[in-house]
Amino acid sequence: MTHYFQTLQPEIVCQITEALMLTHGATTVQDVRRELREQGFQAVPAEVSAYMSILAEERDWWFWSEGQVRIYTFGEDTDETVFHYMELGNVVWQVLVRGRQQIMAEGRKREVPQLNYQQLPSNRHAVAHAHGLMMIQESRGFIAMPPQELGLYRLYEYRHYAGRTPSHCILSFREGKQTDIYRTIFTLNDQRTTGRLEIEKNVGYALTQTVVETARMLRQERGKSYWEVPEDIRREGLLLGEQEVQRVAYLASGERLAAWTIREQPSTPDRICLRLPLSGIYKAELYYDDGSRLELDYRDFSGSKELRQLIEVLII
Repeated sequence: MTHYFQTLQPEIVCQITEALMLTHGATTVQDVRRELREQGFQAVPAEVSAYMSILAEERDWWFWSEGQVRIYTFGEDTDETVFHYMELGNVVWQVLVRGRQQIMAEGRKREVPQLNYQQLPSNRHAVAHAHGLMMIQESRGFIAMPPQELGLYRLYEYRHYAGRTPSHCILSFREGKQTDIYRTIFTLNDQRTTGRLEIEKNVGYALTQTVVETARMLRQERGKSYWEVPEDIRREGLLLGEQEVQRVAYLASGERLAAWTIREQPSTPDRICLRLPLSGIYKAELYYDDGSRLELDYRDFSGSKELRQLIEVLII
C-alpha cells in the first residue's frame, strides 16, 4: 500500500504546537509529530524538532529539557482585548475578553442580557476560547455585524449600576435644556401611585445671534463640536441664569397626570418605566439611595446613541 503525505510547512507546525500548548499547557516534539502524522503529514523527528526550535525564538516560546526530552510552553501571556458582536434575526450574541476574563451574553435586541462570566487560565486561552465560541455561533447562522446595540463592554463596565433605579437623575441637553427626574409617589383621586416627576429647565444659554456666532467661531477655530460649546459660552459670559419651564408628572406606565399631589419619594419603589426624549443629550447625572452618584458624559462614549442606550439601560 502506498501512503501519500502532505508536505510539512512551518505554519502547520506552529498551529499544532500552539494548539497542544493551549490544551495541555506544554508539549514535546513527540506530541507534535504524533499529531502531524494523524493529520496526514510526513513528520520526521529531526525536521519537526528543527522547526520547533526556530519557532520558539520567533514566537517567544519557553522550553526546557527533562533528560532527552525538550518541553515547550508559551512565554509571556498576551494582553489582548477582543470583542465579537453577532446577530441572528432578533437575537444578539456578544463576547468580550479582557485579561483572563471572558464575558458572554445572548438575548433579544433592546433587552438587557444576562452576563455570563468565566475566568480562564490566561489571556491567550480566553482569546482562543472566544474565537472558538464565535465559530460555533457562525455554524448556528449568526453573522458578525458592527454593534447596533449597546456594546457588551459598556454593560460590563457599568454592571454594578444595572438593575438599580436611581432616586434622582439630571439629564442635560444641547442648547441649555435640562431635565431633572425624581422617582416619586403621588396621590391621585385618593389613590397612591408610583411614577416620576420631571422638571424641565432652561439653564441659561441664550440662543441669540451673538451666541450662534460664538459657537460657529469655536467650531471653526478650535475644532470643537457643538456639544462642547456651552462650556466656552459660559466662559464668554453669556450665561443668563436658570429658569424652570414646567413640571410634569407621569405614572409608571408613562401616562401623563393632569392633577396630582406629591406624597413622598419612596426608598424602595417598584422599577418604573421612563419614556424619555433623549435626543441631543450630552450628560447624565444619576443619584442613588445609598448616596452614590454616577456621571455620564457623551465625550466618553462613541457618539450620543451609545450614551442614550446606556441611560435607557440604567434608568428605564
